[in-house]
Amino acid sequence: MPALLDNIHHMLEHPLQAKHIRVEFVSPQDLPAIHADPELLQQVFLNLYSNALHALGDGGLIRIGVKIADEGDGRPPSEFGARRLRIVFEDNGAGIAREHLDRVFDPFFTTKDIGEGTGLGLSVSYGIIKDHGGEIRVESELGRFTRFVIDLPTQPFQSSETTVGVNA
Repeated sequence: MPALLDNIHHMLEHPLQAKHIRVEFVSPQDLPAIHADPELLQQVFLNLYSNALHALGDGGLIRIGVKIADEGDGRPPSEFGARRLRIVFEDNGAGIAREHLDRVFDPFFTTKDIGEGTGLGLSVSYGIIKDHGGEIRVESELGRFTRFVIDLPTQPFQSSETTVGVNA
């Protein structure tokens, strides 16, 4: 997972540098593998990175964290069990108005200006995460931050081209 996120960071390195945006990445070494399509997850992560980049002004900050989330982390257990891989994207940008939070995953919903977005990125990302047996949610406070939290089911490592592990 860290390698996949690092690859996306490199793809966006120029626009990140142009806006002087810092990226902080935190991930333990011993993450379990997950059964997932790396190209589809890349699409989700690229969308979240791009949205943060759009929301941030000069000198902003994107924090990305990957960890194991267990049942006791304050969230109710999901339908896929107590242990899951949690990926968190957070930025200190413009935030999302409270009245828009329930609609961010709706197809064609966007707050961007005409020509800057179709409103499909988060809807597609939502579908990809759901198709992987996961959950995605958004938390935000206008003018302070936006945080996307993705939980994906974990499983023992299996040798497969569709398994995303620590070295994916």
